[in-house]
Amino acid sequence: MYKITELALKHNRFTQVFLVMLFVLGISTFKSAPSKEDPEILIRSAVVVAQFPGMSPDRIEKFITKPLEREIKQIPEVSEIKSWSRTGVAQITVTVHDKYFNLQPIWDTLRNRMDSMKGSLPDGTIGPMVNDEFGQVYSATIALFGNGFDHHELRKTAEAIQDRLSSVQTVSQVELYGVNEERIWVNAKHGALTNEKFQFRQIVSTLQARNVVLPGGVIETDTMQVEIEPTGNFNSVEEILELDLNERESGNTVYLRDLADVEVGYEDPFNTPVYFNGKKAVIIAAAMASGSQSDEFGTKVKEFIAQVERDLPVGMTLELATFQPDKVNAAVSSATTNLMQTVAVVLAVVMAFLGLRMGLIIGSIVPLTILLTVIGMSIWGVELQRMSIAAIIISLGLLVDNGIVMAEFIQSKISHGVARVDAAISASKAMAVPLLTSSLTTILAFMPLLLAQDVTGEYLRSLSQVITIALLSSWFLCLFATPALCVWFIRPKNQDCEKGDKEPELSKLQLAYRRFVNAILNFRLSTLAVVISIFAVSIYSFRYVTVQFMPGSERNQYLVFVDLPAGTKVEESDRVSKRLEEWLLDKKLNPDVVNMVRYVGNGGPRFFLALSPVDRAPNRVFMVVNTTDYTAALDMVQKTNQFIMEQLPEASGQAKRMWLGGSELGLVEYQVVGKDIDVIQSVAKKIELALRQIPGAVGVANDWENNVPKLVLDIDQAQAIRAGVSSRDIATSLDSYLRGKEVTSFRNDEDVIPVIVGAADTEKTLEKLFTTQIVSSTNGQALPLVQFASIVAISEPAVIRRFDLERTVTISVKHESLQASELNKLMKPTLDRIELPPGYRIALGGELKGASKANGALFGYLPQCFAVMILLLLLQFNSIRRPLIILLTIPLSLIGAVSGLLITGAYFTFPAMLGIFSLAGIIINNGIVLIDCIEQNRKLGEGVRSAITLACMTRLRPIVMTTLTTILGLVPLALSGGEFWYSMSIVMIFGMIVGTVLTLGVVPVLYSLFFREPAEQEMKLISV
Repeated sequence: MYKITELALKHNRFTQVFLVMLFVLGISTFKSAPSKEDPEILIRSAVVVAQFPGMSPDRIEKFITKPLEREIKQIPEVSEIKSWSRTGVAQITVTVHDKYFNLQPIWDTLRNRMDSMKGSLPDGTIGPMVNDEFGQVYSATIALFGNGFDHHELRKTAEAIQDRLSSVQTVSQVELYGVNEERIWVNAKHGALTNEKFQFRQIVSTLQARNVVLPGGVIETDTMQVEIEPTGNFNSVEEILELDLNERESGNTVYLRDLADVEVGYEDPFNTPVYFNGKKAVIIAAAMASGSQSDEFGTKVKEFIAQVERDLPVGMTLELATFQPDKVNAAVSSATTNLMQTVAVVLAVVMAFLGLRMGLIIGSIVPLTILLTVIGMSIWGVELQRMSIAAIIISLGLLVDNGIVMAEFIQSKISHGVARVDAAISASKAMAVPLLTSSLTTILAFMPLLLAQDVTGEYLRSLSQVITIALLSSWFLCLFATPALCVWFIRPKNQDCEKGDKEPELSKLQLAYRRFVNAILNFRLSTLAVVISIFAVSIYSFRYVTVQFMPGSERNQYLVFVDLPAGTKVEESDRVSKRLEEWLLDKKLNPDVVNMVRYVGNGGPRFFLALSPVDRAPNRVFMVVNTTDYTAALDMVQKTNQFIMEQLPEASGQAKRMWLGGSELGLVEYQVVGKDIDVIQSVAKKIELALRQIPGAVGVANDWENNVPKLVLDIDQAQAIRAGVSSRDIATSLDSYLRGKEVTSFRNDEDVIPVIVGAADTEKTLEKLFTTQIVSSTNGQALPLVQFASIVAISEPAVIRRFDLERTVTISVKHESLQASELNKLMKPTLDRIELPPGYRIALGGELKGASKANGALFGYLPQCFAVMILLLLLQFNSIRRPLIILLTIPLSLIGAVSGLLITGAYFTFPAMLGIFSLAGIIINNGIVLIDCIEQNRKLGEGVRSAITLACMTRLRPIVMTTLTTILGLVPLALSGGEFWYSMSIVMIFGMIVGTVLTLGVVPVLYSLFFREPAEQEMKLISV
């Protein structure tokens, strides 16, 4: 491996040009590197929807949901099936195993199986339909609104914009939200269509027969074919009004206008209205094309908006509601700034302690390594994002250490009179293998992230990739660039007594450390006993550390969820949520609110990856509120929750900050699983009651919601048969009377508008429903319901939810101050006291389930990686005892990590765990080099104790330098890097302090115990 150094020194012009090219190409690659806020994760879910208007939830579950679930379960790639059944609709979310990346064949199989089920579902079922774009993220949502414009004008403008935006190169898909569907309503006048002269079915058949678009055939001549197209379709609403019908008995002609009011309008009520800053709006959601860059997408969309705004009617406005590219740029810019600050501090510290000349040599290796890493990232296809930048920061300690080790070794040789070139080659021969081994062992510590077959592994994969690139780049440059720079610029000490040289201070430190080493070597067992005791206390103290899976997002926006009781009309949900909207937009009360969008009856588009859109239901409202900055968002979350609690008594709701990863921050879920609805609801109510009694618990919710009233039409079958009507006739007549029946379509130049025939709103009362003749019998009579039916009032679940083919009630909760793990600890005694019948169980969901699943996947490959790590150490030392010394010191790094978390009150998050991995790598690196140095001294004839002492003196300066540079480099990150970096920085700062003491104290003691002086041995040690 020293040949790399020989090459660099022998071909110095090549080396110089290579380093210059590396710098230039690295800067260019860094500037043009694609960037994202977070690593891209593949959403492996599709949604199956089937409808049967009017069918109750329990029947939907029995006749539609269950058969579809059983069929879906036959697909081997499917890992999870979640479903809900509401009145008239079933929705099933299908998730496949994380190890699959080519999803289209799986969705094709799902679609084929659902198509094959259509014949097995009840007649009248619409679907099932498969939506395999459930995971689509709409990076830009644009609000179109304006005063003085009706919905038709907004819709037509939005559709035109949709067509134009779809043609933009970086845009893959455009959807509209807040668009109401046009309808032509044929509303029967009082009694007009419910007497013996005219019946509903007669109107339907006449409209359908009159309004047709059918081919008339072909006439062939000797040389041509001529198509015949008969007219017959409606060309105007007036033609519908002039439709003539014949009385059943007299045959007299009557026009439809005499029997019904014909009105062109919209679906009423509008089930999914959208408001932007309190104004009715249409949201245009744009998804970024695969392979496009966020900044390019953002630029194109903003240019498009500026261009379109010039063509809009006066008073109509386009404004961004949510815009991912800005968030991405802010996140990447913040992370990059943190990286630059850390690098700057590292360079300053190195130069301050080593002098200008040596500091510049070692300091130059750090940016060169980062630039080489960026080039490697570009080749491997890794983008600049939160995780990849975190990997570079995590690697900084080892990058600095490698450079210091090589430079110190070379300088030491030169100061002893060795020629500079010989000193460089000697350093390469001595340190190449130990440094490579230490780099590879650190890479192996992070390798489980690369191998994990889980969404979290997918999220963290780039971290492992970048650490691999960074450490191998650092090792290469330490053999290639560092020796060359040392040969070119280092001079013997007597020729280069630089001002600011810190040798005297370090000599005093070495003398003090020498006394310390001699002392602990005299009291080896006592020293180990103290260390083990401290370690045991640290492990015990970890129970007092608050665990949090992922820190919260630092976006300048937050989410608001408002739920009214199930069964609430969408108009009421709109009215109640409007009060909250008006309060939020009051600039005097909330000056930090920039703008907001409110989705009534639906959850809008998925505008960031971790968000799963709210179920579509008339009693649900979802809001996105943009604020001036992140701190304002946190304050507004508290204020909004207070307002909801005090000013919206008819609703439950919660404002939530954004989160990272797949699970909502702080969310605890308890899933009650079983067969009988009454039993699982009873258990769920016990859990709800216990949660509500915990001070500070907020957002306690049951996802089955409340029961809703229902009127059951009890049909006397004997009387119905005598009257000549069937149950089907009654159900069809009722549904057509109340909901209206789509009988045909009106086609204009641009749209196909359904024509709906039904009763006027004034006719839809319970009294008129029973007394009006609305049921058509087989003999042509129109009969009232009261003749053969009665009404029974009952209540039923608003929704039935299932998880993996079992009924499941989920109770969710958050706490104002406690984390998910702490809240779960409070609930555990209550859960243990609940007695469950056989076949019933309580499962844990939310953040804790996500953390458990992620940890299981990530640590699944840890034993294999640890085994390879041991083999590497065995290969390095050809010994069992030497690697054992290193491995025994790794767990001791937890002393510093736990102490830091307890002292600062930081949470043990996933980034903190990554910090522990990094600590393990640094400790392994220090241990390998220190033990190798001891071995070198013993080969030169030194005794064990003397070899240990000399090695400790040699390694003191590099280890202390690495510790100081890493700690001081992480301080800016801890102070101003934000939540994501805070816990990781704390773990590494305190862990480095303790880790340094462990390496400089425990390793010498263990080595002294494992390899005693011959005079101390009671029996001869056999080398193993």
